[in-house]
Amino acid sequence: MKMLRKVFAICCFASLLGGCAVDAWRDAGFAGPRPAAAVTGDLEAWIDARVAEKRMAYNSPSFTIAIVSGDGVAFEKAYGVKDLETKAPATLDTTYQIASITKTFVGVVAAEMAIEGAVDLDAPITDYVPEIEFHPSAQSADITLRLLLSHQAGFFSNPVNRRNIRVPGLPDGFDPTIAEAYDIDDLLAGAKASTNKHPVGERYSYSNFGMHLAGYVLARADGAPTFADLVQRRLLTPLAMTNTFVRTSDERDAGMATPYAYGDDLHHKVFPLGTREYYKVPAWTFGEATGGAGLSSTAPDLAKYILGILNAGDLSSPITQQTADLFMAPNTEFVMMDEVVFSIGLGWRIMAFGRYGTVYSHGGHNDGHHGFVVFSPEKRLAVIALTNGAHTANRTLANEIMLKLMQSYERGAR
Repeated sequence: MKMLRKVFAICCFASLLGGCAVDAWRDAGFAGPRPAAAVTGDLEAWIDARVAEKRMAYNSPSFTIAIVSGDGVAFEKAYGVKDLETKAPATLDTTYQIASITKTFVGVVAAEMAIEGAVDLDAPITDYVPEIEFHPSAQSADITLRLLLSHQAGFFSNPVNRRNIRVPGLPDGFDPTIAEAYDIDDLLAGAKASTNKHPVGERYSYSNFGMHLAGYVLARADGAPTFADLVQRRLLTPLAMTNTFVRTSDERDAGMATPYAYGDDLHHKVFPLGTREYYKVPAWTFGEATGGAGLSSTAPDLAKYILGILNAGDLSSPITQQTADLFMAPNTEFVMMDEVVFSIGLGWRIMAFGRYGTVYSHGGHNDGHHGFVVFSPEKRLAVIALTNGAHTANRTLANEIMLKLMQSYERGAR
């Protein structure tokens, strides 16, 4: 293994001199995920039971779960139905809109481009998009990619010109946040019209708009038509993530779980409180601005993504160790009531996981699809949970499975 890492490091160094680490990695050949010891027996039965409990408690139509352990995928399983009317079963190929998990892809691409010298994370973004104009409250000369990627640019979550789609047939008071497709012209207009929530660089303030903007800046610096084209070339194709894409039409909807929103989730929808009745809502359709929430994916594809991160610097991954070190390094902290809740890398949230060390995670939520990814570089473990049901169910389930895995492996049991 040390020899493989040494050979790959030489390839990476040579490629940096020429301009692109990814190209050198392609030439060296992608070894792909190695097999992992499967999660079976009592542990699999425990996971099945926990999923069943969550499905019953939240009335969730489906879950798909993937577990990464060591050098490969240890567990993949689909539960329930992807559509409540047809009763079509969910499968490992069922896609879900992963929404804000997309932000982590922006961070990885940014780190890769920074290592190559294609962008400077601390330079004003106007160096790359001189045409952009900000509201006077935004102090545009101080806005950098690093601040955008760590949610420190001071923006509100969404720009003032974001327009939600009215969904007919839903009860009064149920107001989905499904937005119209947002293009580059909209992005530039939003930058000019939107006031800042906080001064640039003052504090962490989560922003979809900031990540849309970061994706646009990276695409411009690379020369790609859109961020969707950029992430396809730099991550999705190299990692063989063939079921991950930006939904710009209904062309691939046959494989997608039907989006359902319901009214008893205090973190998302609150009508009618107490009923847990689901309402079918449209999937989001995206325009050219996609960095904040644009990707759809499957649990197996996201397992490939996390394996690429865990195996950074090895021939089994297109991601270099320098790239991983950069996007995993903390940039700021989110503090609540004088307590640090989490730190922020480039896109990724960084949290303590009890005595088990540090984990990196991110959730993704729109009206009818919810995803959560959590991984431990030290333990080489990851859990991915996707659902077309409740907002909180996938996050709590993924963290419970991660804790169980760490406890089981600590005892040397599977």
